[in-house]
Amino acid sequence: MADREDRSANLIVILGIILLSVVILVRSPLMASYWLDETISTWVTSATYADVISRTDQYQGQSPFYYILLFAYRHFIDGSELIVRLPSVVLILLGSVFSYAAFRELTRSSTAWIATLFLCTSDPILKAAFSARPYGLAFFFASLSTFLLLKYFKTEGRLSLVAYAVAFTAMVYAHYLFGVIALLHLGIVCVMKPDLLFRVILAWIGVAALSLPALSQLISLANRRAELSFALSPKLIDLVNGIISTPVALYILVGVGIGILNRANFDRSRFSPTQWRVALIWIASGPIIFFLVSLLGSGSLWVDRYWLWQVPGVALFAGMILDSLKLGTGRKIAMICVVALMMFRESGRQWVTEGWREAVQTINQEASGSPLLVYTGLIESEKIDNFANEKTRAYLLSPLQTYPIVNHTAQPIPSASNLDYIEKNAIKDLKSSILVLALETPKWSGGETNLRKLMEDRGYNTEIDKRFWPVKILKFTPAVGQAPQNTSAPQAVAP
Repeated sequence: MADREDRSANLIVILGIILLSVVILVRSPLMASYWLDETISTWVTSATYADVISRTDQYQGQSPFYYILLFAYRHFIDGSELIVRLPSVVLILLGSVFSYAAFRELTRSSTAWIATLFLCTSDPILKAAFSARPYGLAFFFASLSTFLLLKYFKTEGRLSLVAYAVAFTAMVYAHYLFGVIALLHLGIVCVMKPDLLFRVILAWIGVAALSLPALSQLISLANRRAELSFALSPKLIDLVNGIISTPVALYILVGVGIGILNRANFDRSRFSPTQWRVALIWIASGPIIFFLVSLLGSGSLWVDRYWLWQVPGVALFAGMILDSLKLGTGRKIAMICVVALMMFRESGRQWVTEGWREAVQTINQEASGSPLLVYTGLIESEKIDNFANEKTRAYLLSPLQTYPIVNHTAQPIPSASNLDYIEKNAIKDLKSSILVLALETPKWSGGETNLRKLMEDRGYNTEIDKRFWPVKILKFTPAVGQAPQNTSAPQAVAP
């Protein structure tokens, strides 16, 4: 009877996963314009193999692993945004399969299916799936390594441990910061199989040896950490949201509340204390580590995609809570309501994308000849010396490598806050109309008013002011009957 109840409950969840997957794909931004970092991915992989290596080493905070794979993929299959993002979708899907397998190693099938339901509607997971960035690859190997570690607990075979070490190493090369998952794995080993700790440490020593080729890049990144940091320092509320997001908390509360109202009380015997400890370690380790590093270190690393490997832990925790409801009609009603709430949210979701493609199309419709000033918001844009380096200029203009500008000469500029550089270099001898393409970062927005005032003082009107959020286009044209003035030129002094 209990098995039949379990199968019936599983069927509701599995149908929910299928329906939600269809809705998510239909509503997905797979064919939308690339966001800034994706244009960098396409720029890195648009030249030769040697260029992929050098560009990754100079301008990316990861190893070339993902970019080499994307380069090879694009060599055979290239095209639209959908095509380039497809590998990330497949990798997240495969990672979710191994996450389900890890859930099964820890719990029963009903819990694993509920956890997978939560996993497939997780915001960080969906963002990674729809981005041509290394996070899908890193998540795949993180999920695979976690599963192989749990599998090793049962087999205790050398082959399983070697497979775990290889998967862990591949994850490190996919994204260095995912190596922090070692602390999660350490916690799992200490809770579940402390007698295997020495062997697992030996596996990590092997991982460290295999990662030695990346050591020089890791040292360079560590030395430049403060310079490369773009995230804000987190607050306590950010830590809470990092551990469990508002939508996930709402789904859990709705499921539990409706279950209890329908007399599906908790069955505390469903899970052991060890299972709860593993779930709590999994859910808390990533956010807490990055929270402390961001507060105590020289630069903030508070970016939720850096601990993407924690999301299956949140899903497992949610699955265990809802699977603790006693089997019966009340629990089925609770799960139907949770799926319905997820469906409501996903069917109405509006993905926020960066409109580089639409902005470039608008610029290309303008009359030719106007100079184009471009601020992409990259950290390197604030170093004026970078503008003289041809390779760095190409990097700073990466959106225009992906979406080419025609009949306009593009020039990278720092943020509008650096008005002195713009006035003395970008518009010093300007006599015609000028276009500005900018990513609306806080640095840009803070100085845009001053830029407008500067152009007004020089005899220019703002003809175009369009937003393809957060990408913005401005066009300044000389006022009718008024010659543009060079406000930076020396003025005659009356005797």
